[in-house]
Amino acid sequence: MNEPAKSALDQPAATAVPIVPVAGPGEDTGATPFPRARALASAGVALALLLAVALALAWYRKHTAPARWAKEVALPEATRLVNAGNYSAAFPYLYRAQQILPRDPALNTIRREISLPTSIVTSPSGADVYAKPYSSPDSEWILIGQSPIKDLLLPLGYYRWKITKPGFRTVEGGAGYQSPTFEFILDREGSGPSDMSYPTGRCPICSS
Repeated sequence: MNEPAKSALDQPAATAVPIVPVAGPGEDTGATPFPRARALASAGVALALLLAVALALAWYRKHTAPARWAKEVALPEATRLVNAGNYSAAFPYLYRAQQILPRDPALNTIRREISLPTSIVTSPSGADVYAKPYSSPDSEWILIGQSPIKDLLLPLGYYRWKITKPGFRTVEGGAGYQSPTFEFILDREGSGPSDMSYPTGRCPICSS
């Protein structure tokens, strides 16, 4: 007996094959990024955060360095010198530290305890006044200000002084506290004989 002919409809269905869309240029298929790409993105974020933290720390250290020097270097060294009785050597540390921390109670207390109010006048006025401990001739001059200077808290001791004014001879000499007022007389450049006894100006209270 002949079997009836099978229709094409009776053929077994073919297995469906999923079609993966292929993205063209600039198209997004919605596929998940590769693990390597995710790792690189995470590393970039972490690096950016580390860089931001490093920059913040550098900014902080730069802007707090003067205050840390005043507290951690100047104050301990000034205290040591004061305890040793070397008040004039402590003056540069105290003076510079107070320019940074003018209201610091420890710095103010030490300076008041070892100082006397001193006025500095020059003839003519408007001269720059510099000082440094007499025992430290190679140390840096400290610019105290322009004359006249009133009630400068000057620690007891002996100092080197330098007074400068354009058009006048520079005055240099050594002097300690002798009176509440220091007076310096400036001579015009080119005035007087070249062999005059005070070739760098006059300071009635100074020694050479």
